[in-house]
Amino acid sequence: MNPDSRPEQVRADTARADSATQGYLPVGIVDELEAMGLLEAEEIGRGGFGVVYRCTQRALDRVVAVKVLSSEIDEESRERFLREEQAMGRLSGHPNIVDILQVDVTPSGQPFIVMPYATHGSLERLVREHGPLSWSDSVRVGVKLAGAIETAHRAHVLHRDVKPANVLLSRYGEPQLTDFGIARIPGGFRTSTSLITGSPAFTAPEVLKGDEATVRSDVYGLGSTMFALLTGHAAYERQVGEKIVSQFLRITGEPLPDLREHEIPADVAAAIETAMATDPRDRPASAVEFGELLRSVQSQHGQLPDEMALLEGGAPEPGGDTDSAATGTFSSIRTGTVVTSPRNRSISFSPQTGTLAPGTTISSGSTPSGTTSTLPPTAVTKFRPPTPAREPIPRPRLLEPLRTAGQRRLAVIHAPAGFGKSTLAVQWCAELTDRGVAVAWIGIDSDDDNEVWLLAHMIAAIRKVRPEIGAGLEQVLEERPADAVPFAISTLIDEVHASGSTVVVVVDDWHRITDAGAHRVMDALLDNGCHHLRFVITSRERSGLPLSRMQVADELVEIGSSMMRLTEAETQQILFDRAACDLNARQVEQIHTATDGWPAAIQLVCLTLRGEPEPDQLISRLSGDSKAIREYLAENVLESLQPRMFEFLSAVAVAERVNVSLAAALTDDPNAAQLLEQAEERELFLHRDDSDPDWLRMQPMFAEHLRARLDRTRPGERKVLHRKAARWFAEHQLIRQSVDHALAATDLKLAVELIENGGMDLIDKSRLATLFGTVSKLPVQQVTSRSKLLMTLARANVNLQQSGAARTALGRLSSMLARSAPDDTEAVRQRCQAAVLAAADQVARDRTEGVLERITDCLQLADDLPAWTVSTAANLASFVRLCEFDFDGAREMQEWAGTYHARSADPLGAVFGLCGQGAAAYEQLDIPAATKAFELAWQTARDRSGPRSHAVRVAAALLGEITYRRGDLEAAERLLDQSHELVARIGPVDFLITTFVIGARVKAVRGDLETAATRLDEGARIAGERKLTRLAAHIRAERLHLGLPPDQITAGLVTEPMVRPLRHVTGTAALTAEAEEIATIRVLLARHYRGSDAYAYADDIAPLGTDDTAVKRARALHGRIREQHRPRAELDAALLLAECLSASGWLGESISILTPVVIKCAELNWPRPLLDSGPGVLGILRTLRHEMPLGTGGYEAPELPRQFLDSLL
Repeated sequence: MNPDSRPEQVRADTARADSATQGYLPVGIVDELEAMGLLEAEEIGRGGFGVVYRCTQRALDRVVAVKVLSSEIDEESRERFLREEQAMGRLSGHPNIVDILQVDVTPSGQPFIVMPYATHGSLERLVREHGPLSWSDSVRVGVKLAGAIETAHRAHVLHRDVKPANVLLSRYGEPQLTDFGIARIPGGFRTSTSLITGSPAFTAPEVLKGDEATVRSDVYGLGSTMFALLTGHAAYERQVGEKIVSQFLRITGEPLPDLREHEIPADVAAAIETAMATDPRDRPASAVEFGELLRSVQSQHGQLPDEMALLEGGAPEPGGDTDSAATGTFSSIRTGTVVTSPRNRSISFSPQTGTLAPGTTISSGSTPSGTTSTLPPTAVTKFRPPTPAREPIPRPRLLEPLRTAGQRRLAVIHAPAGFGKSTLAVQWCAELTDRGVAVAWIGIDSDDDNEVWLLAHMIAAIRKVRPEIGAGLEQVLEERPADAVPFAISTLIDEVHASGSTVVVVVDDWHRITDAGAHRVMDALLDNGCHHLRFVITSRERSGLPLSRMQVADELVEIGSSMMRLTEAETQQILFDRAACDLNARQVEQIHTATDGWPAAIQLVCLTLRGEPEPDQLISRLSGDSKAIREYLAENVLESLQPRMFEFLSAVAVAERVNVSLAAALTDDPNAAQLLEQAEERELFLHRDDSDPDWLRMQPMFAEHLRARLDRTRPGERKVLHRKAARWFAEHQLIRQSVDHALAATDLKLAVELIENGGMDLIDKSRLATLFGTVSKLPVQQVTSRSKLLMTLARANVNLQQSGAARTALGRLSSMLARSAPDDTEAVRQRCQAAVLAAADQVARDRTEGVLERITDCLQLADDLPAWTVSTAANLASFVRLCEFDFDGAREMQEWAGTYHARSADPLGAVFGLCGQGAAAYEQLDIPAATKAFELAWQTARDRSGPRSHAVRVAAALLGEITYRRGDLEAAERLLDQSHELVARIGPVDFLITTFVIGARVKAVRGDLETAATRLDEGARIAGERKLTRLAAHIRAERLHLGLPPDQITAGLVTEPMVRPLRHVTGTAALTAEAEEIATIRVLLARHYRGSDAYAYADDIAPLGTDDTAVKRARALHGRIREQHRPRAELDAALLLAECLSASGWLGESISILTPVVIKCAELNWPRPLLDSGPGVLGILRTLRHEMPLGTGGYEAPELPRQFLDSLL
């Protein structure tokens, strides 16, 4: 048990200071517990009924939680407590109920209970620290707990307080119910100075009204617990300032919030709604019934249902053997751990970065100068070998193994600190460079302990020496941190291999990497790379690398600490070159023996011996362990310094690197420049990088020693220095470093303010990985209590189309803003911004209803809002008008918004604006204007965001479609492949439709039907995951069009024909219904041409006949589109109708429909719409070409373009 997770419990140090709780702590309780074999008692929590201690149980050598009952509990309650826990003892052994190891009374009469200590805490703590669980994990928890509650009921025990805080996670990740019977104690929901019990937010309405608790009230508690796991909060969470009576009234009178708005599957939501029904009669009659309902949900989603562990033989009879439950067996099939961590999702409040998703490029130029290409912001020195203060001693014996390694792909140099690993790597790096080999260098720091940042920095390092490799990949990782890693790895490997030249990557200080995801990045590069990509890694240890695999493959060379130690000859050479005194052979031998060839210690000896007339005294004291030697020598160096220089070095040691300005800020010394210069000249462990001469670094061990000494001599001073550094980095727009220093100063307020002030800038620069990585360092409570930070996270998640995380942030923000005054100017601004983000999230889910109403205030207050807000609102309004076929209105909106697009630092606004202009022109068949807008969008995206950015892929998709229509297959394929590189999940679904549907069509036309099918399958998976029915319908229609077999994903999403009335829906709903109707017509055509029911998808489509024909549907569709004045859609609908008419043998009408389309396509120079229409249309075109007069201007016959038809056929 881990009572730390209970909401009513507080930390021990706080509790001890609270005089109102002193009755909980009987005199000598620790001694009494120790006398009973429970040692080392440490208070870990307090509650309404007692104190909980973590103890070591001496007899069994295990850690346990001991709950000692409060002395304030009356005798009747004490007896009931013991009876309940004895009943719980009968349930011991159930996998999902906390075991009661011992129930006893201390010598002073205080009852106590011994339980296992839960190291993982409770579900409440898990959700509080990491956010909501996935629906599948929540259902698994529900099934397991249903078995636990049902077992308790069969033992005639009601829990009465089922909630996340009362569900602990065992060390194996299993949920275990605890605290049975507590709600039976009198005084529930009653507050006194030291007694608060009960959990109203998880209590059934009838119990709140005063009825007795029942089996069904425990079922309600389980349902409400699952609601909290899914959303991160209770269904009827008590609002700030709300009286408890008001909360009771909401619970008993208001409907349950709709879980479907959190993208929870409808059947999961329905199950929880049933369990939380207001009327107990509407709930499942038992916990096992509810568990079976949840298991059926798992089955319907293709998951293996979890089993409930239940007592065999049913419930024991009242008055029977009281030990029947204890002697019974639990029947269950274990299917694995339920949950040990929250779902893998985009970063909102507490990101998870430890998972690596399972994982064709086009030629692209270098990253534009306006785009930040290093992620997160880093010093130039990170990608340069360290520059020593003087020439290092050559070590040819260590270079020889590296020379003889040939093309082995991994060389590892590992030894403790101070052995010269980096120095050896620098020497090898110089030798390789002299041979003409490209050598990339990356110095690892704490920010690399993350798969995205590590890979981005590796790419940045490679691009320093090979700029043509990996162009734009850093931007991809910034924009899509959740799923870009596999793509970036494979692209990097492919590009290095295609170059045909070797790149050696030196990774210095690998031991700083502990993240499993970062380890997997290196594993993937080593396992999948070729001999053109080789690594040299320095580390203090061998862990975190696939050394065994590389050794078996003969791809490894190792240099360890035994080889790295200096020989006596090398020691003598260093002492001779560096120490300004004469040493004899005996003294050299003494120094070498005392230091055991440790290079760092010998370097310190040299510095200490300078000018020393009698070295024997110092040499005689060189003995003991390496730490003692290091500290002794360092202190000798420091004692020789003037106080001012010592204070100066102590201050600058808190920063990894320092320049004159930062040194002045840290020391408040106006002569910081001179002091830095003196320190460098005296070789006081500060060295300057030749490639970045403004910055200096301190030797790591010396800096560590100075920081430790500062902590000993002046506690608290280091925090002051970190706070100064935080402000300096913030002034220089280096947010990541500023936050790191603020956190090092434990100044959470400053850290939050820094991110609040700089977070939007990171989004504007598409540096989302930097934003999320920086926010992840903050406590969740700090993040969720700041409106500006919530707004930043909401916007970032909307940009990534992480809808659940975005809506969670917006929900918290909305609750916060609701408490502000109506005339609060800042609150009004934030409400407008939140409304725009909520509307953007809605559009991303392909819904337009109510969007205009959401953004009206924003458009009216445009000049009072940030430019990005107005830019986004204008694009949303333009999209809605486009979906409502107000094409002129869409273009007018973009003309109005041009000023705000230009003012916004976020390039996506301008790119989306140009795409919106182009889309409206495209629908009006104003193709020159559309082409110009799409080309300008593509170029703008490339210039402002980089060649592999989201913005480029979006513009490439739309430009690719219009290029395909005019028959330029090669250019269209290149553009659509670019859009598909890493599918841009931003903006409306239309971009996905073009990428997958038109992209697949181009592949099929060019003879690659297999790739076409794969691309459609990928689109279908995305449609299924995100429930994008319009995308699913288009994919379904295209599969039929290309003659591919049906897929079950889209079949399950697309509505049966004619279920939706097409004339009574608008916006994206109308476009979705239209796409479904087109898919239905394609089904009928496919059945006609192929003569097989395999294309019927199910029995949902009637066969061809007088009542339900493709012609009838296509004619109605064409007429409806023509009434709506949609030229491009009308052209496509006319071609579909002509194909249906031809298939039905109505050639005359087909020709009359087709003729104006042919003329229009010739005018637009669009061959592909005609060629893609189907065999019927192609047959008519051949007839028109050979059997009818063309270009003669015959009476009443429109003139057909002979040259166009000749080129077409």
